[in-house]
Amino acid sequence: MQADDSYMHDGVRLLDLAQSAGRLFRKQTGPEKRRLLGFLVSNCTLADGKVSVTLKQPFDMIAETASKTATSERKKGGKNPDRPDWLGD
Repeated sequence: MQADDSYMHDGVRLLDLAQSAGRLFRKQTGPEKRRLLGFLVSNCTLADGKVSVTLKQPFDMIAETASKTATSERKKGGKNPDRPDWLGD
C-alpha cells in the first residue's frame, strides 16, 4: 500500500509542476529552454511563419486529451479557463 501512496504523491507533484511549466520556462536561460524542449519535442518545423511541433510520448497524448476536453467544454457552452491557448484545438 505504501508504493501506491508514493505513486499518488509523485503524480500530484508532477501535475503541480505541469501547472507551473509555462512560468518556469520563461524564467530559464536559453540553454535550459533548449534542454527542456529537447525533452518534450521530437520534431519542429517552421513554414510560412507558422511553427509546427510534434511532441514526444506521453506529452502528445496529454495534449490530445487536453484538446478534446477543451472542445467538449466549448460544446457545452463554456471555455476551460485553466487550459492554455497554445494547445490549440
